[in-house]
Amino acid sequence: MQKLGDYLNPHPLKLKAKGIKSVRARVANLVDFNEAINHETLSEAIIEAFCEYHGETTQVEQLDEASLAKQPTLNAYYQQMADWDWRFGKTPEFTHHIETRFDWGMMDVHMDVKQAMITEVVIFSDALNVELIDLLKNTLTGVKYNKHEIKHALAELSNSQPELATQVNDFEQWLVGEMEG
Repeated sequence: MQKLGDYLNPHPLKLKAKGIKSVRARVANLVDFNEAINHETLSEAIIEAFCEYHGETTQVEQLDEASLAKQPTLNAYYQQMADWDWRFGKTPEFTHHIETRFDWGMMDVHMDVKQAMITEVVIFSDALNVELIDLLKNTLTGVKYNKHEIKHALAELSNSQPELATQVNDFEQWLVGEMEG
């Protein structure tokens, strides 16, 4: 929750430029306010508020692949919204910088990400195995910035370089853990 609050809070210089002192808002789980809340009760409340706002009620339809197939326009919209490139491929460019220490060495990792693809990886390390650092950089460059793709790429590296498997696995668990927050 702390990280989410930090992400939602603009940079202080941006606030200063706009003449605003603070926009810090509390971020919390809904269950903190209502212990009985669940997916069903939240969905019902949203439907009720929607109908109240529009002054009408209607029967709720459950959409699945079969019902979507009967409605080409809605299905095309659903397919667009479900597409990875639409959801993540147009993300703004960003840099992910993380660091940690393993028993086998310190890792300071900088990843440049553009349109959800890792475009450049720079790793500073005091690990004695320089080959490991180069292999990690080469393996991650060009990979989609998502846990599944990163795990897959690092698993392939681990399989192709069994003598480095322990370090690669350590690195993968740490990196994926950092991505999860």
